[in-house]
Amino acid sequence: MNENQLIDKLMATGLFEFAEPDWLLFPVVCPNDSRFNSQWHHGASKMNSCAAWDLHTGTPAVTVGICDTGVQTNHPDLLLNRKEGYNAVNKLWESQGGQIGPVASHGTETTGCAAANGNNGTGVSGVGWNLSHRMLRVSNSSGGSANLSTLVHAALTSIQAGDKVANVSYSGVNSASVRSTATQIKALGGLLTWAAGNDGANLNWGSRDADDVIVVGATTGTDNKASFSAYGPSVDLMAPGNNVYTTTTSSGYASVSGTSFAAPLTAGLIGLVWSANPALTPDEVEAIIKAGCDDLGSAGVDNTFGYGRINSYKLARPRRREHRHRAPIP
Repeated sequence: MNENQLIDKLMATGLFEFAEPDWLLFPVVCPNDSRFNSQWHHGASKMNSCAAWDLHTGTPAVTVGICDTGVQTNHPDLLLNRKEGYNAVNKLWESQGGQIGPVASHGTETTGCAAANGNNGTGVSGVGWNLSHRMLRVSNSSGGSANLSTLVHAALTSIQAGDKVANVSYSGVNSASVRSTATQIKALGGLLTWAAGNDGANLNWGSRDADDVIVVGATTGTDNKASFSAYGPSVDLMAPGNNVYTTTTSSGYASVSGTSFAAPLTAGLIGLVWSANPALTPDEVEAIIKAGCDDLGSAGVDNTFGYGRINSYKLARPRRREHRHRAPIP
């Protein structure tokens, strides 16, 4: 008989508390980055990233597009797997003279959340530490402000360039043009993540499952909704967004707070799923991300946490009695 049949027969006797194969197991892959212990959001009781990385750490074949204030290209934790950048204000690629350097630190911080180079003995780890990342700079202003039309242009350009997920960590998610752009992006085979906002608003332009943008709110280290985070029927899910430790300008690192950082953590996880299984459709990836959330608040999907807080390992772990140690993210 096979393992399942033997387990069932043993358990039917009532003589055993449990019966399971003597698996060959491997160490959990926590990276050797010097400041990794400061990244509480990767912890076993939160995103459980180390257990997920034991199964998959991403490949450079999948790119996360970061539509933001520019990136410090010589940051020691962002040197690997950087794709050509784009200045969405001037509509120039980096090779055409488009400037993608940081006009503010925000873009370097969001990039690190999604794809800081992991296991390199330096600094921190992004959710998809081996994924590629692309900066699409949306502002030429020192304050980092950007027009809505520039933001959606950058997101669409990201996917048209071959990126699988584009992230926007700005306000404006309740705009109709955001939802329209998300639909275009999904038709091209990608996904759009957008920060819910830091004004504590109740977002309700329709059901979270009735549009194509993934709206991300923020949780704290105690799995409460961050006080500043927007919520409501139009918010899809939550991710850590309070005192998130990530890369910043001047080759540094900092703790930052806002839905701005919850969104790229989610984008990095989306990239990780697609890296593990490139054949998935955008709708399938979205469903996997939502189904893998840790349920917070009221049981089931609710209007405070949506589907819950993202959990990397829940997307990756093998089903019970699936007899293999290493299984790809579904």
